[in-house]
Amino acid sequence: MILHFCDTPTMPQSIFGGRPVIIAVCVARDARTTLDSAERSIAAGADIVELNIAQLSDRQIDLLQLPTALPHYVVCRRRHFMKVYGIEPGSLADRNDQRRMELCLQMVQAGARALDMECDTFTRGENQIPKFLPPDLRELSDREDVVHAQQKVMEKGKQNGANIVLSCHTGLPLAKEQCIKLARLMAARGADAVKIVTAHTDPDYAEWIPSVILEMRRSVSIPFIFISMGPGSRILRAIGPYLGNAGVYCRAGSPSEFFPDHFPIQMLRDMWQLLPPQAKNESGAEI
Repeated sequence: MILHFCDTPTMPQSIFGGRPVIIAVCVARDARTTLDSAERSIAAGADIVELNIAQLSDRQIDLLQLPTALPHYVVCRRRHFMKVYGIEPGSLADRNDQRRMELCLQMVQAGARALDMECDTFTRGENQIPKFLPPDLRELSDREDVVHAQQKVMEKGKQNGANIVLSCHTGLPLAKEQCIKLARLMAARGADAVKIVTAHTDPDYAEWIPSVILEMRRSVSIPFIFISMGPGSRILRAIGPYLGNAGVYCRAGSPSEFFPDHFPIQMLRDMWQLLPPQAKNESGAEI
């Protein structure tokens, strides 16, 4: 089911407008180090910081005060997801979806320019998956009540001047047409930008990713990022913005086992100085 979202009277400016952006992924364990990491990332050349808060206690989130001039957006993943960053889920607060979104909206009111929300947020029980997608797809539900609950969060975020990034970490590979239909479904739900992360084990799948990004560039009306986790995909993160991805996820500082696919910010910045990705106008056309 696709429910179309009505725009609020004053729409926020896109965090992905124009040229592709370098996004620094920030995962720190307290308010002070979160602020330090965000400031270092911007100083290193990132355009915006993805601020993860699932690993922070409610108290540390209350203490977290980033300058409004420091570009950042907020995401609060479910605690089991944080294993990706080497954090033991059992050490984190077990927040339900309602609480996660409350904390994200709290950060929006404090100055975050966007919030990232999974497409199965507010699901109870099994996800309802559209027939054009695999039934075991993760982070998506097409149930009407789930979509309405997500749209209420989107409306509150937009009323506070924030963009909405809808994300889906599929947990499996998708065919090209499935990727396009999924992105369109997410856009119709009310997103200002969409992020799709597939997973694969076949190196040949990685060779096919550029054609997916190019087709999404032609077929998806809002900014998007399409990446995959698996062999042969790392270099495609760097190439993606030249093909149509709205941004690339990076890290500040030295390599980390918990960010194996993220390039250093400075490496991407140096590459973009030599070969800048093409800017786009609001309609998506190159300029």
